[in-house]
Amino acid sequence: PVIYINNKKVRDMTELDRIRANEILSAEVITTPGAEYASDVAAVIRLRTIRRRGQGLSGHFNTTYSQGHSANANEYMALNYRTGGLDLFVKGYMAQQNSYGKTTNMNRIKGSAIWQTNKNDVQTHKSQRFSGELGFNYEPDEHHSFGLRYMPETGIGNADRNSSGKTVTRRNDEETDRINFTTAEQIHTGWDHAANAYYAGELGKWNIDFNADYLFKRSHSDQNAMNNDDATVQADSRMRSSLYAAKLVVSAPLWNGRFSFGTEETFTNRHDIFTQNGFSADADDHIKQSVYAALADYSRSIRHWKLNMGIRYEHQQTDYYEKGIRIDAQSPTYNDIIPVLAASWSHNGKSFSLSYRLRKNNPDYSLLTNSIRYRSKYEYSQGNPLLKTQKTHRFSAGASWNWLYFSAYFSRILNMYTNIIMPYKEDTHPGVLLFATQTIPTTHNYGISFNASPKLGCWEPQLNVNMAFLDMNANKIGITEHRNQPRFYI
Repeated sequence: PVIYINNKKVRDMTELDRIRANEILSAEVITTPGAEYASDVAAVIRLRTIRRRGQGLSGHFNTTYSQGHSANANEYMALNYRTGGLDLFVKGYMAQQNSYGKTTNMNRIKGSAIWQTNKNDVQTHKSQRFSGELGFNYEPDEHHSFGLRYMPETGIGNADRNSSGKTVTRRNDEETDRINFTTAEQIHTGWDHAANAYYAGELGKWNIDFNADYLFKRSHSDQNAMNNDDATVQADSRMRSSLYAAKLVVSAPLWNGRFSFGTEETFTNRHDIFTQNGFSADADDHIKQSVYAALADYSRSIRHWKLNMGIRYEHQQTDYYEKGIRIDAQSPTYNDIIPVLAASWSHNGKSFSLSYRLRKNNPDYSLLTNSIRYRSKYEYSQGNPLLKTQKTHRFSAGASWNWLYFSAYFSRILNMYTNIIMPYKEDTHPGVLLFATQTIPTTHNYGISFNASPKLGCWEPQLNVNMAFLDMNANKIGITEHRNQPRFYI
C-alpha cells in the first residue's frame, strides 16, 4: 500500500520508523483508491499524527534494542519549538541493523541436458544509518496551513553484505562440480536528500491540497566472489537517481456530494553503471521518465448508499539510453484512461459493496537494466529493458451480516511480470542458470474469502477460509508446463 502521513506521501519507508505509536491520532485504510491516487496504487493507508499544542520548547528521546542472532538498535531524538501558529522541528534517527540467515535451495532445469544445482549458504548483513528531519509547519488561522521539511540520510561507514556456502552441480544426475564459495559486497552511500513542501487550505467552499517533493539518491557497491579460494569475480555498480513530483487536488460540494479534480506530475531520472572483470558484459543504462496526470472524482451518499466514480488520464513518456544512445524500442509512450467505480450499501448490520478499478504497474528501474549480475558460479541474474507496463482490471464484491463476511474478486492481468529460470549460454557456460523477468500476455486471477466471528459469551472464535486461483498460460514465453491449481487457506 501507499502510505500518507498528514496528507504527505511517504516516499522513504524509514519515515515510519521515526513515528512513535503515541503520536498517531487516526488511521484510515482505503481498499479501492479513487482517481486522485496514481494508477499503480492498490491500497492506501492515511495516518494523521497529533499536532502538538502549547508554546515553547519541547523534546523527546527514545532508544530501542533487540537481540536475536545479532544485535539491532535504534535511537531517536526530536526537538520542537512552538510559538503562535508556528511549529519548528528538528529530528534525528540512527539505526544499527544486523541480519543473519541460512538458505537451502535446489534448482533443476532442462536444456540440452538436465542440470541440477543444490546450494546451501549463510548470509549476513551489517549497516549503520543516520537520517534527519528539519522544517516547520505554520497555521496562520484555522483555514490555512503550510510547511516545508528537509530530510537528509546517509550510511555511517560502509554496509557489508556477505554470503558463504557450498554448491553441488549435477548433469543428468552425475556430479560435475562441488565448490565452496564466498561473496562479499561493500555498499558505499553518500548523502541522500529529500524535501517536501505542502499547503492545505479552505477558500470559501473550496478545499485545496498541494504537495511537492524532491528526492535524490546515490549508491556505489563493490562485489568480490571466490570459488574454492580462487578470486573469480569482481563487479562494480554505481547508481544515481532523482525525483521531482507535484500534486494539486481541489474539491468542493456539488449536487449533495463532493467533486474533486486536480493534476499530478512526476519526473524521474536514474543512471546505472555496471562494470565487471569478464564474466558477462559492462552496462551503462540511463532512464528518464515523465508522467502527467489529470483527475476528476465524485462521491455522494444517497440514504443507505455511498457512490464513488472517478476518472484519471495519464501520459507517460520513457526515454531509455544505453551508453548515451537513445534506444527507441525501449522508450515507450503510454496514454491511458483509468476509471474507478465503487458502490456500497449499509443498513441494520447488513452491508454490500461492488467496485472496479484499472491498475497500472511499471517495472522497477532495477529490472530494466541490460546488465547480467553474478549470484554464484552457477547462478546469474539479468534485467529486461523490454518489459511492458502491467495492467490489471480488478472487480471485487463484498457482503456482511452481523458476524458473517464474504468477499470475492476477479482480475484480468495483461503483461503480468513473472520470474523465470533458463539456461545461460550452454555452449560457453554449461550448467549456469539465468534468473530473469518476463511478461505473460494474459492471466486471470480469482479469489473468495469467508470470515465468521460470532460472540459466545466472553469468547469470540474466528474462522477464516480463503481460496485463490491463478489461471496462467505462459506458452508464449516457452513455458509449457503449468500448475494452475487453487490454493486454500484456513
